[in-house]
Amino acid sequence: MIPVMRSLVAGTVIAWMLVITALAAESPWTADQIVERLIARSEQAQPSGGDRWHRCRRVTITEELDQDGKVTRTKTRELQVASTNGVETVRPWKGGTEMAADPDDEEVAVEERKPKGKGRSKAGRKERKESKEIGGEVFRQFQYTLEGEELVRGRTNFVLRFSGKPGLSGGDIGERLMRSFQGRLWIDATDFELSRVDAQLARSFEVLGGIAASIQKLDFQMERQPIAEGLWETGLMATEIQGRKVFSSIRSRYRMEQDRFEGGRKVPSGSSASGGQP
Repeated sequence: MIPVMRSLVAGTVIAWMLVITALAAESPWTADQIVERLIARSEQAQPSGGDRWHRCRRVTITEELDQDGKVTRTKTRELQVASTNGVETVRPWKGGTEMAADPDDEEVAVEERKPKGKGRSKAGRKERKESKEIGGEVFRQFQYTLEGEELVRGRTNFVLRFSGKPGLSGGDIGERLMRSFQGRLWIDATDFELSRVDAQLARSFEVLGGIAASIQKLDFQMERQPIAEGLWETGLMATEIQGRKVFSSIRSRYRMEQDRFEGGRKVPSGSSASGGQP
């Protein structure tokens, strides 16, 4: 009797393993399909996709390091940010006070680029600038491999490993530097929003053969979260860089954290912000 029961248990376990393997093999998503959904979502999030606004508190910490990695200088800023369709109004944060009720302050002119040392913003002055969206042209610079799924803040995410597409060349310094990254992306499986990035330089990056500048290390982390229906914003962004500019060494860390979010989005009728099956 016991040998029979053992055979039944073993047969049941094997059957379940086969079912699980079959289900995994029948996953409807490929890495390219996930990225295309991500690109479509990023393009839909542009101002033409509806009025988007949010308010938050932003804390930035910039640290300069010596050759041993010890902090030699720290600069901290605490700001109040109000954004409409990617145009940000930034003010110094006043602890204990509420944020401005109007996310779009029309009294502030768009900040213009000015020569160094001239016309710099004074403490307490409001500034306005346009934040840059990550568009499809950025994501299409890389090749992807689907590693699996993970939970991020209780939400299912696709995990993709990425690296620069071979054979691509040209572009300005920023584009060439971007293609030198490799790492992992976490993409929300419901909204197809970029949820997390963990990236590093795949190799050292040089400008003019290393004469003008050379970067040996550049780490980048970013975390994003939903703050309202159809609206995601960055909660954390951090970088660490080590290299040389002409004859001066560079080693620094930057960290930006945002919290106390308020926001919303007016989506045009007939459009949808969430993803579906491929």
